[in-house]
Amino acid sequence: MNYLYALCLLSALLFFPCTSRTYTDQDTEKQLHNQPITRNFPDYFFNSLLYSENSVTFFLKKIYNDKKYPQYFLSHNFTHVIEGINFAHESDQPRFTIEKIFSLFHAKLDNIYVNPYAFSRFLCEIHPTIARYCNRNQEKYHTIELLKECMGSYLIDNYATFKQDPDKALEELAHAVHALTVDPQQEERDISVRELQHTVYRFISHGLSQLIWNPADQLETWHNVKRLSCQLEKLTEYYIIDTKMLDSLLWTLLNRYSYFICLVAKDLTQEFFNGVREDLQSEKAALWLSEEKESYITTKLEHLTATLLEAEITSQVSALANQTAISS
Repeated sequence: MNYLYALCLLSALLFFPCTSRTYTDQDTEKQLHNQPITRNFPDYFFNSLLYSENSVTFFLKKIYNDKKYPQYFLSHNFTHVIEGINFAHESDQPRFTIEKIFSLFHAKLDNIYVNPYAFSRFLCEIHPTIARYCNRNQEKYHTIELLKECMGSYLIDNYATFKQDPDKALEELAHAVHALTVDPQQEERDISVRELQHTVYRFISHGLSQLIWNPADQLETWHNVKRLSCQLEKLTEYYIIDTKMLDSLLWTLLNRYSYFICLVAKDLTQEFFNGVREDLQSEKAALWLSEEKESYITTKLEHLTATLLEAEITSQVSALANQTAISS
């Protein structure tokens, strides 16, 4: 049974439409002149695979374990993750399956640079499906039904014992309930909504910390950051992450973008700095400008404003030095 379950899970990750080829050919929401150079991949990277042991083995050996897969395919194309999640939903798999899918690809996020436009598309496409698994009312109803079945069966089978020795009966019943809802040895036990939230949070946090923008995109990089922040907020509306996780993810995104700005400050134009500054002045209620819970902590607005000022000075000094060199 475990073998068949693992086979079904892994093969789910392999199924994706032929249109996935386009995801590596270009970034989403970007002009063609800003597209990265596309590396050639064997055709089998794009083939739909059958749900068989051979398909799973082929994927793991030839695609998943390919040295080029993390940096040159997955970082620009999260279709495998998206399709795996969608398949789990369509085949009515438990939350445990979603956790395994995220864990499988989480291991490939180390030491790579993630395309921020591809990651934005990933966040946009997963939330309707993941939301189904984060329905606390559904989880509560399912748990209640399991408890009713467990306690009802016990009382029917052990009614005489319950009348003669209620303490012993309650002890046995308590152990039965514990085994049903808590015991990790139960093969059929699904993970909780909270556990799934943490799994999603860790994956997104890792991905955000690996983002890298193209300085040639200039102000479009800032628009991408705003889109990402709105998509993160959307996840809280569906209870995919909680508000504390959201705040942490926003800081991860902001710190990564601040690092990028300082790194490429010499390549950023004055139009970029003016555009971001106008947004900061006009969008006071923007999510990424929310106040911190503790008054003495530097706010996101203060942090970003200071980063912009530092980078702008670096950019102007560099431009002045170039002009001086040309004049001389």
